[in-house]
Amino acid sequence: MKKKLSEISNFRCENVEKLVAEETTDIKNFAKKLGESYAGSCFPPASGLKLISVIGEIKARFEKLCITVCKELQSAVHFPEVNSDKINVEAGKEKANDVIKELKLKNQDTEAEQKKLNIDGIYRNVREIRIKNALFFAAEALFTSLSFQFFGENLLISILIAIPFTIAVSEYAHLVAMQYKKYQNIIKKRLFLLSAILFASIVFFGLSYFRSQALGKEGLSVATLFFVMINLFIFLVSAFLHYKYSMTKEEKVKYHTYKMLKEEIDKRNAEIIQIVQHFSDMDTQLQEKAMLAFQLEHYAKNTIEEIKKHYEEAVERLKSTNILLRRDKVVPECFSEPTPKLEINYNFNLYKFNKEDIQ
Repeated sequence: MKKKLSEISNFRCENVEKLVAEETTDIKNFAKKLGESYAGSCFPPASGLKLISVIGEIKARFEKLCITVCKELQSAVHFPEVNSDKINVEAGKEKANDVIKELKLKNQDTEAEQKKLNIDGIYRNVREIRIKNALFFAAEALFTSLSFQFFGENLLISILIAIPFTIAVSEYAHLVAMQYKKYQNIIKKRLFLLSAILFASIVFFGLSYFRSQALGKEGLSVATLFFVMINLFIFLVSAFLHYKYSMTKEEKVKYHTYKMLKEEIDKRNAEIIQIVQHFSDMDTQLQEKAMLAFQLEHYAKNTIEEIKKHYEEAVERLKSTNILLRRDKVVPECFSEPTPKLEINYNFNLYKFNKEDIQ
């Protein structure tokens, strides 16, 4: 969808308007004085003289004013600039399109490489696993902290001591799960799992014993085995989550390769977006520049038309003053001639607008 520009603003140039106002007033006063001067010598004669011979200086001054206005605004100069900029932008777009095509082809090749990796069954939401484990072991950290309270530490210190131990248990669950995955022999798998559970049970039994003792001080009697079962449950759930969702070394290599390829694709896509945005900005700037040139041309034309009217008024002022003050009361035949047009050698419309330039 093409971006529409705002309506043409009321463009004005105060310097030009001041120049035109001062100069036209001065020329009109000059025309009046010239009419008075001519009337004193009964000039122009009744016949035999062209009007241009009478108003030549007035005409020349107005033509000079038109040229000054055109130079001041330089509207015609901007049109070829806009046209040249448009050609350059279009040429740049062609090159950019080639670059974009090349980037898209590279992305297609990279995407084909990604498919070959076949990581659909490999990738797992590791963050979700960590969150679930964190919830399990947050509770475990609180239970473990009770064990350390048996040694006379307050609750806060006990929690701070329990946290590293809890993290160690989580990592142990991860290692057990990964090692269990590696074994192909079912007997080795079972023996390894039993030995891992046995080792964890011994550790948990020690902690549970101290925990029971700590609760005993508070007048509560809870069996050590109860805490061992809770610890083992958390440990086994964590180990299962790691076994089910965590990646092996080979899977991690594939996943990291996949991520690198994805980063390459994202980088190229970002480059494509940057190129497209750059030329979108260039189009906007070109439209704004074309619109400014259009406004300048419109303003210049209107100003020239205004000067032409002032020119007609100056000529009429000369005529009326001359006729009024002539002693011979003659109305020269040349005063009946059409006023010669101003000769302005200035080209507008050097740039031709397309619909795309102003829509």
